[in-house]
Amino acid sequence: MSKNVIIASVIVVVVVLVGGYFLLKKGGSYKCEVNQLINNTQTKGTTYINNGMIRGEYNTTVQGINITSMMIVRDGFAYNWNSMMPNAGFKIKVDGNYNSSGVETSGNYSFNGETIGDYNCDAWTVDQSKFAFPTNITFQEIIN
Repeated sequence: MSKNVIIASVIVVVVVLVGGYFLLKKGGSYKCEVNQLINNTQTKGTTYINNGMIRGEYNTTVQGINITSMMIVRDGFAYNWNSMMPNAGFKIKVDGNYNSSGVETSGNYSFNGETIGDYNCDAWTVDQSKFAFPTNITFQEIIN
């Protein structure tokens, strides 16, 4: 897997988890439009949230390359796949332990919720198919 794909995937994971953290604390079902720019990497897309599940659909531009990424967070794992590797993806365990300022306190990673960028969330009528796994993707687990 190329370094650019990994970086883009990690950025998408951060966007989804930070945004999801704040909305899941409130409960309910939301559809959020997200726009983030970090270190010349632009990410735009949509996050769907419903009862502890999150789905992200994003377009990320890294060094002039456009990558379409998808993510589902459910059942204690984050599943990610993208256009650079159309039949392969990865999954990683998500503990979800956060302190009061939105910083993850477990594992090897931490992030600041203020770096999420611009987002706008509205109530959403749930489409359960958004949280179904694609049948053409083989997910490899990454141990953190």
